[in-house]
Amino acid sequence: ISPSEERFIQKDINSKFGSKIYEKVKNNYQLIVAEGKWKSIFLVPPQIIEIFNKIKGKDTPIFIGIHFGDLLKNQFKIQIAALELISDYTKKYVILTGKGEQTALYGRNIPLALIKKVEPRIKKDEFVIVRNELKESIALGKFLIDSENLSKITNRNKIIIKIIMDLGEYLRKER
Repeated sequence: ISPSEERFIQKDINSKFGSKIYEKVKNNYQLIVAEGKWKSIFLVPPQIIEIFNKIKGKDTPIFIGIHFGDLLKNQFKIQIAALELISDYTKKYVILTGKGEQTALYGRNIPLALIKKVEPRIKKDEFVIVRNELKESIALGKFLIDSENLSKITNRNKIIIKIIMDLGEYLRKER
């Protein structure tokens, strides 16, 4: 990956999830790139890099580490597996009820009634990591209202989070 491509990814992650989030996530990993029609970026722990370096040339793994995202022309498309790492460092997340989790995993947008907890200071159109009650990252969403205005909403069925991607997407695609 070129320095300009890494800066592009860094800017994308930090703008979505907060200042220095990319640096915090990358701190414990090395980037490995698989090139094809696009570049797939993997975060790989140092111990795995050692093994990879020993087998390089003898065998080529198809996947290695955590699929962080794909770099396509002028776009970085984060992968769902990366959300769990990012969620350890960002305040931009929401926790859903059990029914909310099921709704998100079906790729449906989330109404206020299904939100259990919202971190303060989330602005309209900001990305949020959607978590279940066990605090597992299950989706990426976009907040449709400033979180400070949630208490003013009287209709609990009003959609608050637009689901961008979710874990259930992989299961739905396999059918």
